[in-house]
Amino acid sequence: MITFVRSIVLCCLLAYSASAQTIPNASFETWSGGDPTEWFTTNMPGFFTPVTQSSSAHNLSSAAQGTVVTAFGGILLSPMIFAGVDGVGFPINSRPEALHGWYKY
Repeated sequence: MITFVRSIVLCCLLAYSASAQTIPNASFETWSGGDPTEWFTTNMPGFFTPVTQSSSAHNLSSAAQGTVVTAFGGILLSPMIFAGVDGVGFPINSRPEALHGWYKY
């Protein structure tokens, strides 16, 4: 009986972990055209680039770095980054238990 219960619990845990979702390019390792892939930024190459790639990462080799920049004759622009290539996020099918991240000041 105990073996049967353990088997059921193991199957439930495997099914749950198989359905867990991940954030696309969550570690900002992949970049294309000056932006992290799967993310939307306020960058306008040639005019201003407040979001750049940094090698000062938490545990891998890349990170996103935000810097307030001056553009258009003195207007301060904050760095902004949005999930999804069009900035509207990405679909999820369950409520996450937690969201973890790191920042360097």
